[in-house]
Amino acid sequence: MSVILTHLLLIYSLFGFDTEIQKEVDDLNNLCKVYYRSNPDTVKILANRARQKAANSDYSFGLAKSLFFLGAIADQENRPDEAVPYLLDALTHFASVNSKTALSNQAEVCVTLGKIFKQHHHEDEAIEFYEQGIQYAVSAENNKALRKLLYNQSGAYRKKQQFTVATDLLMQSLEFIKPEDNVIKQRTYNQLGAIYYEIGELTSSRVWFNKMILLDSGGAPSRYSGQAYHNIALTYQKENNFENAWKYYLLAIREKEKINNARDLFVTYKDVTEMSLNNEQYDMAMSYAHKALSLLDQVPKTPEYYELYDFLSSCLLRTDPNKALHYSRLYAGENKAFLSQQKQLIAAGDKYKVQLITSNYFYKIEQAKERIKLAWTASCMAAFLFLAFLLTIKIYNIYNYKSPSLALSHIKNQKEMIYLLDLFRREKEEMKKTLRQKK
Repeated sequence: MSVILTHLLLIYSLFGFDTEIQKEVDDLNNLCKVYYRSNPDTVKILANRARQKAANSDYSFGLAKSLFFLGAIADQENRPDEAVPYLLDALTHFASVNSKTALSNQAEVCVTLGKIFKQHHHEDEAIEFYEQGIQYAVSAENNKALRKLLYNQSGAYRKKQQFTVATDLLMQSLEFIKPEDNVIKQRTYNQLGAIYYEIGELTSSRVWFNKMILLDSGGAPSRYSGQAYHNIALTYQKENNFENAWKYYLLAIREKEKINNARDLFVTYKDVTEMSLNNEQYDMAMSYAHKALSLLDQVPKTPEYYELYDFLSSCLLRTDPNKALHYSRLYAGENKAFLSQQKQLIAAGDKYKVQLITSNYFYKIEQAKERIKLAWTASCMAAFLFLAFLLTIKIYNIYNYKSPSLALSHIKNQKEMIYLLDLFRREKEEMKKTLRQKK
């Protein structure tokens, strides 16, 4: 009985303790998932604790998951220099776990890595990660991840102005959208419409924007209908069809006012201001410029938005030159501030680019090393097994034959002859020595 108990304790010490730690790591990672959107600081604490415990117990999946959370939070906080090494480490540790869950997680890691590289204008690296992620998603039969990877890879090709490939990828991603996921469909239709707009196929562009509107028919209003009407107005404006452009801008305003999203409304008010100015409709331009101005403090300060100051200056130039000068100075001041900020961002971006490329370079080196190591191990194992086989045959041949004449009949070359003669000579000497001792 005591022997049985000893064995049970030994088994528990080998497996039970690790199981408890693994459960603790899984619980910590599950909490990270709960707090991911609302409390990034808590996620960092929990993920670091999970990482330490998983590393101490050689729990690869738990370690990979905690690294994934740390990388995702670093990305969320715009710290790509920290995010990328975490995510690359997560990929490596997930790779050591043979399961569909691990493959699904690898696909999600590739989504995040691709996004980071794309944001920093490394489209080729982004495409490479998306391609890698697609393979993981297909192996894991994870259609959700596959759809995201195809959609994001399309965006990278669009930035490279490879519009045909971008369109094909979006069409593929549509196949993996659930019938009830209207918002995801609208987002994809919007990208297709935008690509056709960029290449000047305005009729095709309108087809996709109208598909967005149809999905909202009879349902609760969404921001995508307003966006679609706005984009259709832009296509007509590009064709100098201002009557239709104005009609669709009004529809866009109506839909956007239902949602009351300041940023979306601002964009339409500003674009209507610009179109009115170009058509010398100054009163209408002033009306919409003031509507946009009331929302300016609720939108980001980028050239796209503070361009409104320039429009206001143009509107007032004839009626109130002093006020026009005021807005002109505001526009110049914002431009100067933006350019200064851009210089800082470019400097930081260059640093990030070096770190991103370096991290990816060393990750590829490690992957190559692992492949070489695996190939070398396989080669050595094959060589060892072959030599062991030959040695076994040799020993069998030597010890199985009872007489020198029988052994000699199986000799195939001169080396074997020399080896066997030497063996027989040594055996003969040993026998003589034994006989002398007995005498």
